Amino acid sequence: RRAPAAPPGRRRPPRRGPLHHLGQLCLGCVTALLIASMALVAALAAGVSAPGWLRDRAAQAISTALPDHRLAFEEMGLGLDARLAPQVTLRGVTLRDAQGMPLIDLAALDISLSRRALLGGDLRVSQAELDGGHVVLRRRETGALSVALETGDGRRHHPLSDAPATEQIGAMLSQPALAALRELRASNLSLRYEDARSGKAWSADGGQAALTREGDAITLRGNVTVLGARGYASSLELNYSGHIGAAAAGIGIRFEDWPAREIAGQSPALAWLGALEAPISGAMRAEIDAAGRLGTLSATLQIAEGALRPTEATAPIPFRSARSYLTYDPDRQEITFDELS
Repeated sequence: RRAPAAPPGRRRPPRRGPLHHLGQLCLGCVTALLIASMALVAALAAGVSAPGWLRDRAAQAISTALPDHRLAFEEMGLGLDARLAPQVTLRGVTLRDAQGMPLIDLAALDISLSRRALLGGDLRVSQAELDGGHVVLRRRETGALSVALETGDGRRHHPLSDAPATEQIGAMLSQPALAALRELRASNLSLRYEDARSGKAWSADGGQAALTREGDAITLRGNVTVLGARGYASSLELNYSGHIGAAAAGIGIRFEDWPAREIAGQSPALAWLGALEAPISGAMRAEIDAAGRLGTLSATLQIAEGALRPTEATAPIPFRSARSYLTYDPDRQEITFDELS
């Protein structure tokens, strides 16, 4: 059934961003820990599988704590992490919205509580680890990065947010239950990168990512390997740092054995690589300003054996290797080659 229309004059509530749902998922796990009996503490060190009655009680408590979401899981375990903090593990996790549409599905989710918050009588997540999940990273025509979540069947049930990735992460971490979160790790990620500038998209499995926070400073690191039809693997490492509530950020990228023409579309500084047919390895570093615009970019490139061929009608000119160090000033639209050999 369709939801009833909002009365005239009343504004619709704002659409929740994809990372808001991830925060709600963590909140659900905190609620699961609430209903665990303190008498089990002695057994937690070895890890125990929660009995059926405890799982049912946890599911009921989670439903009460998350009225706009439905969290389902196949198994629940209780234990202590390496810091002897209470930990809950859920397997076969699915988070749905109030209408029953799937938002997130994970193979497993581990949540640890802050011991300092526990001493103060609060239950707050200090560390979380995800296994599985499907992430969409999109670069808009402005150059800003945003994040969305997909379910396992590839259906996206909410639009990509217009907010930059740093603001999305900040909104997630601003939830009270995540105020003590210092580390979020993810493994076995399925990643899709959609580039509105070049009109291209790439997909990869087996990705890893880690989000850490110190005060209002956040750092995101990730890596992925792409196996394409070109006969060799391409790897990518990303480092993204910023502050909660700010769009400005620093971004660093290291890559190995990427086709030159795929790299060429990522920045005007690299457009000249579109004339090459060769795999490229290198590193890039740039700053993103408060408006989400890309600032000065520095790049080091190691180009393997290939050919210079600006167009399909051009006879290729082979070369054994090439190397370059350059900087790009977007205000002047100028590339400076400090080294080219």
